Amino acid sequence: PELTAYVSFVKQFCVRMEAAELPPLSGRILERIFAHLSAFQLARARLTCRRWNEVISGSPQLVAKFRLSLERFFRGGETERDFMLENVKTCYSTVDYGASHLIQVEQVWLTIGPNIRHLIIHDCWLDLSKVGYMLRYLPNLEELTFTPYYLESDMIKDVKIDYRMDKLATLTVGSTDRIDEVLDLFKQICSNLVVLRVSCERHYCNEENLLNLIFASRDTLQEISMKKYNFEDDFLPKISSMDRLELKRLSLKQCYIESEEDIFNLSLAQPLLEHLDIQSAQLRSNEVLVKIARNLPYLRSLKINLNKLKGSLMDESLNCMSELEHLKLISEQPKRIDISKFQNSTLAKLSLSGVTLTINTLEGISNNLPKLKNLTLECSEHKSPIPQSVLQSLESLKLKQVTNLSTIIYPTKSTWDLKQLQVISCDLSGKSLQTICQQCPLLETVHLESTYYVCDRDVQLLCRTLKRLRSLSFVDCRLVSDVTVENAIVHCRKLEYLRIEYCRKVKKNRRWYKAEMKPRFKISIGP
Repeated sequence: PELTAYVSFVKQFCVRMEAAELPPLSGRILERIFAHLSAFQLARARLTCRRWNEVISGSPQLVAKFRLSLERFFRGGETERDFMLENVKTCYSTVDYGASHLIQVEQVWLTIGPNIRHLIIHDCWLDLSKVGYMLRYLPNLEELTFTPYYLESDMIKDVKIDYRMDKLATLTVGSTDRIDEVLDLFKQICSNLVVLRVSCERHYCNEENLLNLIFASRDTLQEISMKKYNFEDDFLPKISSMDRLELKRLSLKQCYIESEEDIFNLSLAQPLLEHLDIQSAQLRSNEVLVKIARNLPYLRSLKINLNKLKGSLMDESLNCMSELEHLKLISEQPKRIDISKFQNSTLAKLSLSGVTLTINTLEGISNNLPKLKNLTLECSEHKSPIPQSVLQSLESLKLKQVTNLSTIIYPTKSTWDLKQLQVISCDLSGKSLQTICQQCPLLETVHLESTYYVCDRDVQLLCRTLKRLRSLSFVDCRLVSDVTVENAIVHCRKLEYLRIEYCRKVKKNRRWYKAEMKPRFKISIGP
């Protein structure tokens, strides 16, 4: 009787609440609520909030969460293009421009240019002279990502550069056959760069053009990132000797560096460095590493290659870096190291590629590295399991080309606080996946790639077990089919994004988008 009375009371209360007219929330309250939502969640909120457009348009922070996509935009005639541009709202601050041919610059960018803060140009067939004209209409641009497919630069000399882009702070230039002209163009218009990222092949880029661009922004430049660049012998010494250049981040990915002395002199000249990525440098002794560490007292992130290191990595080399938060050790040849005496109270992320830790090191991690939250194991073979004390404290775990996976992770009665899991090219079985899901109930992100033994039934158990799952992705999983998508739609109530690529059995199905099975999240089905 008490239960019946309680149910009756609840029903009456609900009826009264439906009949009552609740006062509308103010724009300030809605703005605070929307600030905690992702772009996809905001798009869903548009269906129920009448003041959505007013609140979003009036907040630059909320507008920044959205991106105006002009991909494959200029394929029709000029009349069609002009009509589409008339309906483009000018409030967008981020624009993605890709796979298009840039024409009629004045008409295109005059409408949306003044509000753009971040512009992404990729996979385009462009005339570099029109790029020079286009940038004139982007006076407030703060970040530019420039990775075109092909550039024509015959007319670039005729472009009159009578403007400056003083607000442009972040510049990313991808590999292109006209990279010398691109760097020369930005050298003329940019003088306040804070972040410079360049990716190129050696025969594409002239060293002097790159140095001139760095020299032009030396007063404000804090980060230099280069990828696939073969240095001349005097390139790093010129960076070290450049007056008024104070870097905080230096990343040299796939850039062959032969001389240890150049890295040492760089550490002397740039004592404020916080991030140092020298994976391509051929360090040969622990003594040089100790000297570099002592020259960089603020170092927080270090990525080094141990391939040619004589002997083994010594604990003394790492203990000099008391402020280190991220450490990545790489070796092309399988290497087993013992850093059981390495103690660091700030290290939160440890990445090992081709490196295997000894049993003593694994057992001491929880005591020696108390703040470790992110662990990455790549291209390694572990004959002993990861201690439960380590797994229980992790929030993110990435396993790539790791053998003996069932040995590393074994079922226990305890649960882990893991929130992100990536398994790539590992012998992950359905049983192992089920074990992980049961022991990691807090998982929010799961990425499975080239895991050939995972099938639809395993994914169904995953979707039913993980109640907090927000992002789920499968890449090159041969046994995954359309059933997996339906399981995600039915069981994953909090899912925001489902990504499936190179899964042969998965094809787009119209049935997913019908009223009875319409997904609440974004679905991306690749080739």
